[in-house]
Amino acid sequence: MRDVCLADMLRNPIHLGGPGHVVATDVSVVAKAKHGNGHARPVPAQWVFGGKGSSWALTLFMELVPQHDADAATLIPIIQRLTLPGSNVWSDEWATYNQLNALGYVQETVNHS
Repeated sequence: MRDVCLADMLRNPIHLGGPGHVVATDVSVVAKAKHGNGHARPVPAQWVFGGKGSSWALTLFMELVPQHDADAATLIPIIQRLTLPGSNVWSDEWATYNQLNALGYVQETVNHS
């Protein structure tokens, strides 16, 4: 089943947003303790970058990114590959996203504090 889903995704890549549409993006760290021998052993944290479109359909993307590469050089190409120009891109105030306006997106920020 995984192979069928992967093949479909490769044949039909998603493109979120477009003029007047919102794509909310964020980077998050996920980790899960491995249980064994009565102890919970921590595992290395994994960074995930994702985006969610504003359409009624469940439209989203998620990509694993190395912690040291969660910067503009890594994240901006992902946005460009999966988000249509003219989209309103919602992000936090992280400097990584500062160049989105110059690339044809309308960047709007959320202050998490």
